[in-house]
Amino acid sequence: MEAIVIGRSNLVGRPLVQLLLNENATVTIAHSRSRDLKQLCARADLVYAARGPTGNGVAATGSSRAPP
Repeated sequence: MEAIVIGRSNLVGRPLVQLLLNENATVTIAHSRSRDLKQLCARADLVYAARGPTGNGVAATGSSRAPP
C-alpha cells in the first residue's frame, strides 16, 4: 500500500505517518512546498490531508482506488 500524507505537523501529520509505517505502508510526506502534488496523489493508494493548527487537529482521507 502506498500512502501520501499532506502535512508534516507534529500534532497530526507525523503521528499519522508513523501509524502508516507501522502497518507497512510506503509513505510519502508532502507539504506546502512539495512539487507536483497532483502526480504524487495520483500515484498513492491512500491520500491523507493532515493539518494541525495550534490547539486543533484535522485529518481527512481518501482513496484513489476502488476496493477489490
